[in-house]
Amino acid sequence: GRHSLEFEPGSDSSYSNSGYALLAAVIEAASGQSYHDYLAARIYPAAGLTETGAFRNDTDTVGFSPAYGPGGIAPNPTYDPSILVGAGSLRSTASDLLSWCEAFNADFLNHETATFVHGWGVRSENGRRRAEQTGRNPGFSSHLRAYPDSRTCVVVLGNIESESVAALGAAASAIVFGEPVTPPARRAVVPIPEDRQVDYVGRFEISEGQEVEITSSPDGLLLRGSNGPFLPLESIGEDRFFYRQLYTTIEGERDAAGRVTALLWGGSWRLPRIDDARRVD
Repeated sequence: GRHSLEFEPGSDSSYSNSGYALLAAVIEAASGQSYHDYLAARIYPAAGLTETGAFRNDTDTVGFSPAYGPGGIAPNPTYDPSILVGAGSLRSTASDLLSWCEAFNADFLNHETATFVHGWGVRSENGRRRAEQTGRNPGFSSHLRAYPDSRTCVVVLGNIESESVAALGAAASAIVFGEPVTPPARRAVVPIPEDRQVDYVGRFEISEGQEVEITSSPDGLLLRGSNGPFLPLESIGEDRFFYRQLYTTIEGERDAAGRVTALLWGGSWRLPRIDDARRVD
């Protein structure tokens, strides 16, 4: 059925991969060119991008994903990047992204507000304006921070699909601005008893229509987002976990009877349980 609008067109913005996929389709319909041909003809030259183009699976680009095992990572299976046109179908380099960020900063300063930064996080950090975005594709990750007032850019690229690039970007920015940086402490793995693992098995709601699911395995708990793969949920303390892919801590919230009723993502964002605990063998 039809759904009502979240807001009137042009009055607000809301980030989604499907929104960017739709934008790519609009570009193709309006230009009569493929999305990648249009970018190559109209966007890359204007921004001075010489090493950016359509992402391909080849032997020169190997990505890795968080996994069990001594190394903690595993080669990511190849996939057809055409399914991500408009929302993850490009490849680039740090130098090209720096050129793009410098053009972005110059454009940013020509606007009275930052509302044109659709889908980006616009923040204030120690009195400095910044816009940032983190991206992940299977096996890869990236993070870009733009500080328009000082024309500063920080770009972090990784061939491991992990949100750790955001933490690296924050640390690199602090170094650039002469602020102290504290290296993260080494995480200690605290085994969780099997009879307490089952407390967490089930589904938890992120928002309407979005959820995470936890299941158990011989190696411990596993977590996945909507339709994603199950990945390790590392126990680091009593009802405390670390999710390596998104580089965040997760805590369990229990009621008076000791039942896990919610997850606290990052220690504060509450994801309520939406089913009864169940074991998956």
